[in-house]
Amino acid sequence: MKKTLAIPLALLLMGSILSVVGANSYMNESSVALCMACGMKVTKSDPSTLTVSPSGQPDQYACCPVCALQVALYYKNAVVTGACISSGQKITFNVKDSTLVSVSPSTAQMLSGGSCAKNKLCYDETNAAALKTKLDWAAAVPVKTSTQVFDTAVTKFATATITPKPSLISLPSYALLGSGIFLLALAPVTWMYFSKREKQSV
Repeated sequence: MKKTLAIPLALLLMGSILSVVGANSYMNESSVALCMACGMKVTKSDPSTLTVSPSGQPDQYACCPVCALQVALYYKNAVVTGACISSGQKITFNVKDSTLVSVSPSTAQMLSGGSCAKNKLCYDETNAAALKTKLDWAAAVPVKTSTQVFDTAVTKFATATITPKPSLISLPSYALLGSGIFLLALAPVTWMYFSKREKQSV
């Protein structure tokens, strides 16, 4: 095959491969975050993961209601959004000036399992009871009201060291994606260069 086509096609092929691998790696890593309060790795789309939306700041993610409310206290003004683990219904906590001003619904509760992984948010008493029957470890754990959950967060926040966590998107992902895009852009330039040289040599 003539150089006019061989090199640009090779660049196009390599660029496509690197772009696909880099984009896949980027998407996988961007779907994961570190809980800002305890550092636990969480998947953003996981039903147990809560989103903390500080006023005027990017969203943060937390592994459980207690951690999420600690993050809200760190920012002083934030809305915490989660979902009932049993029914999937939306639950929100509104924190203003480091005070819990509202919870929707007001019936929201938390199974207090003694660790981040076992602190489960529930829409109401009925859903909490249903979850207790589904999870073996949850049968005897206490249930806390939203006010009690906030009070627990306030207590923990007093001795916690909370800082924004870095992105989990790695340098290799950026490098793969950037290299792929560069080669894809270089392929037509190379083709035009060799085509021009070929015409000049005729």
